[in-house]
Amino acid sequence: MGVRKVGARRVGRLPTDIAGCVFWIDAQRLPAGAVASWTDLASGNTPVQATGANQPVAGTSQFGGRMSVLFDGSNDFLASPAVATTVTDNFCIGFVAQSVGTTAARLPLFNGVGSTDGWGVAISSDTGKLGLLRGGIAWSSSEISTTNRPMLVIMRRTAGVYSLRWNGSEIPSWPLAGGAPNAPATSVSVGRSYASDHWNGYLAEGFIFNAAVSDADVKQLETNLLTKWGLPY
Repeated sequence: MGVRKVGARRVGRLPTDIAGCVFWIDAQRLPAGAVASWTDLASGNTPVQATGANQPVAGTSQFGGRMSVLFDGSNDFLASPAVATTVTDNFCIGFVAQSVGTTAARLPLFNGVGSTDGWGVAISSDTGKLGLLRGGIAWSSSEISTTNRPMLVIMRRTAGVYSLRWNGSEIPSWPLAGGAPNAPATSVSVGRSYASDHWNGYLAEGFIFNAAVSDADVKQLETNLLTKWGLPY
């Protein structure tokens, strides 16, 4: 029924159990080896990479032996045929990931084109800190340092207000207050922001919603993902 269980105990909800899920990739459904295609389980907007040298590699070296995908920080990425959604408010994006370096700005998942439009969660090239990239407008950094740390990150914009969550907790006093991004265009980029900011690390799961996701639904989603990937609460 879409709810993971331990014995008879519910442990949260899958992304597609929650209204508005328009993009969802899960590395546990991939075979080991080079990733040429990563099925979008929500809407079929599947990201692909036809060039072998640019394909990331799925394996089980992280997250307690669970399958995840390693991006090299240089040229690995996948791209979908279209953006997941064009909304600029009442959206949500998140991922389970772990970086392996600090030499480049990094984007595990982005909806749109980072230099001009769209939105996603990024890691600063200078500090390794987590923040929001609003394409064509601004970067806003939290005080969370992400270097080589496993993480579940969820960013929302609901009724004009942004929020950022890290491993099940709200990040307090995040400096960005309002300001809509430019409307997302072109594609969902997995492992970079359209043409730059390549991700250097592991990506285990990613999801995008085109609707406001409530606090209660976020907590159910977090319960599932933190348990599934063996992350600290």
